[in-house]
Amino acid sequence: MTFFLQDIGGFLLGTLMTPLLGVLPGFALLALLERAGGWRGGQGWERTGWALLLAFSALPAIDALAIRFLGVPAALALRIVLALVALHPLIGAFRPFDHIPRPILAFAGLWWLAVAIAYVDVDWRGSLYQSLLVVDLVKHAAVVESIADHGLPLRDSFFARAQPAGYYYYFYCLPAEIRWMVGGLIGARMAFASTLFWTGFALPAILWRVGAEAGLIAEGRERRFLLAATFLCFIAGADVPLALIEHALNGYTLSQVELWSEEVRFALTSMLWVPHHMSALIACWTGAVLICRREEEGPRATILRIVTAGLCFGSAFGLSLWIALTAVPILAVWSLTRLWRGERTLAAWLVLAGVVAVLVCLPQISDILQGRSDQGFPVGLTVRRFAFWWIAPGQPNVTLALILLLLLPVGYAIQFGAFAVGGLLFLRGHPGEIRQANAMRSLLLIAAVVSLIVASFFQSTIINNDLGWRSIWFAQFAAIVWTASVVHTLPSLFMPRAGFRILLMIGIAGNLWDMAGLRIIRPSLFRMHGLTPNTHPATDLGEREAYDWATRHLDGNAVIQHNPGHRRAFNFGLYGRNRPAIADKDANLFGASRQQVAQRLHALQPIFDMPMPLADMQARAQAQGVDFLLMADSDPSWRRQGSPSFLGHCAYRNMHVCLLPTKGTTS
Repeated sequence: MTFFLQDIGGFLLGTLMTPLLGVLPGFALLALLERAGGWRGGQGWERTGWALLLAFSALPAIDALAIRFLGVPAALALRIVLALVALHPLIGAFRPFDHIPRPILAFAGLWWLAVAIAYVDVDWRGSLYQSLLVVDLVKHAAVVESIADHGLPLRDSFFARAQPAGYYYYFYCLPAEIRWMVGGLIGARMAFASTLFWTGFALPAILWRVGAEAGLIAEGRERRFLLAATFLCFIAGADVPLALIEHALNGYTLSQVELWSEEVRFALTSMLWVPHHMSALIACWTGAVLICRREEEGPRATILRIVTAGLCFGSAFGLSLWIALTAVPILAVWSLTRLWRGERTLAAWLVLAGVVAVLVCLPQISDILQGRSDQGFPVGLTVRRFAFWWIAPGQPNVTLALILLLLLPVGYAIQFGAFAVGGLLFLRGHPGEIRQANAMRSLLLIAAVVSLIVASFFQSTIINNDLGWRSIWFAQFAAIVWTASVVHTLPSLFMPRAGFRILLMIGIAGNLWDMAGLRIIRPSLFRMHGLTPNTHPATDLGEREAYDWATRHLDGNAVIQHNPGHRRAFNFGLYGRNRPAIADKDANLFGASRQQVAQRLHALQPIFDMPMPLADMQARAQAQGVDFLLMADSDPSWRRQGSPSFLGHCAYRNMHVCLLPTKGTTS
């Protein structure tokens, strides 16, 4: 079987399995809320939306605690029990997909195709062709594999050490359970892809639910709002003209259209690249909806609702630290405004839900404190970058800061595109708007303002500016809700104004550019800069075969060291279960100190850069805890020798790769 068929088959099987283990338990949680009294989950697609939100917002926190204290099998058994509890009434009482608009089913098929294009490898004539997404997928797959094999606390997948990883890992629990349950039928990569596929349906569900709670859906237009929100999830900003200007000025072709400036990704590609951050966003808004919703209920039902909201906020912290850091000031300001308006009950519920969230997250907070070494403060001040103008860390520039400050509105207007227009139209008022103020409408405005402040003037300092890239999503979310509110009352989903239609077309073109960038925009065809994975497709195929062999024949605790000189595009996490001594120069991602990373890189890099006697290679590797060296024909040391002497000592060998034991053992 080819790797393409293996991947596409695993993704298809995962697509069918994930709703059983991932979505059905959400129906069980919904039934529990209803039985407590006062809650009405609706029927058909509305009920399915609530189940999706609870499944991907409240369950991750429960999952993480179950895996940590009981193990992966017990957590999986809990999911199966919840699924069985939900299954009988689900079949007997209603059909969950009744009356879903046909265009949404078409969008679902388009979404499945997009995930398959982004995540499935293609092997052809002795070469393996990977997606640009392997840059991040190596991390996702490695964490899934680690949880499936070793449970929690999470092991550091990028730097072999005894301390736990100081990282947010809740999103990876469900794919880890799927991978553990079916073994090789669905690998870590495809289990992750299947989970993000179903998580994608929760985004239009929460857009619809927030719109309803904010009173922004016209009477009798609920399905139309859902359709509008789903359609807008396939729209990007207006970045294409700037990417074309970038190409005209310097000849470079951007692999992702948002990279002309500090990135602002919208729904489609954000869900493909960073579904854990998107899940955290969904969890925050679901928790807020639970706090906001007014039902006639008794004390038991109120307590259960507050606890569920707390689980959602706790899940958000475990899904994405950066989203949670942004949510804290948003919710704090919201609570103060509600107190000022005399709504003490809502503010009290929010505080109680926060207490639940903190209690739920204590194990992970402990891991972060224990697992992150001498990183310094993770957040710094800045002024958001615009195109090629940016302030280097530790090098303040007042003049440049003022220029960037003036350019902020311009940058946001371009990057928000159609959503900037839709948001402004809503805020100015339009005939379809329902004008009464409420708590959720207030939260949308507060979230947008605070989010823009955080994204504009703060940055994360660990590796990338994940704080700036993810915090902006609260403003993006509000803009999508406002735009859907404007659009869903019109005779057509397309505004009658030509300018808005043009921005929508540019937004679609931006997503098409990004999808092409995952597969087609490569150095062999275009002049590029930045990360360029899969530059040696024949070697990548050889490495995938080698890691497959290692999975079948080597102990899972053996340390296999690849060439750490390739940054964030390597195959150990994609296809293997054995961690390396060091992944690359950014191996501090999970909490190892920069000094430790630099020292280990200095010790191991020469093995792959220059020819040396076999005994010296093995001794140097053993000193760093390495059990096997994965030598490839793309490594400088191999190329300089032609036919290296170590090839006669390989535990496994193909045309491009040698798996070399450092201690003379293969098991």
